[in-house]
Amino acid sequence: MKLIALSILGLVSPFALVAPVGAAAQVVSTTPGLAAATQAKFADGTFTGVSASAYYGNIKVQVVVQGGLIAGFKLLDYPSHTGTSVAINRQALPILAQEVIAAQSVQVDFVSGATLSSDAFLRSVGSALKP
Repeated sequence: MKLIALSILGLVSPFALVAPVGAAAQVVSTTPGLAAATQAKFADGTFTGVSASAYYGNIKVQVVVQGGLIAGFKLLDYPSHTGTSVAINRQALPILAQEVIAAQSVQVDFVSGATLSSDAFLRSVGSALKP
């Protein structure tokens, strides 16, 4: 599995979960090569999920759907008040985003060492995708 560096601290990843300093994360780009055979199953638009507790803070995302498929995310809130929170989320959130885009579902495995962040991210995404 390829790891993608989270851009919360200014690092840029191929699908860009980008957070300018002093602003919420801005985002979106699609994962190249998403299987064309995947059928559209979501309404197009940008949908905001609930703010879900990750113990040290909340995670809240907007899900961007294009062509009926999950295309990317805008990270609105995430725990970032300690070095540990930053380190965990820098590693876990891009992996989770990549997995959700690839699966076109929140039915993906949690990231080891980031159970609470994984749970919160997936709950927020799941709530955004509910009709």
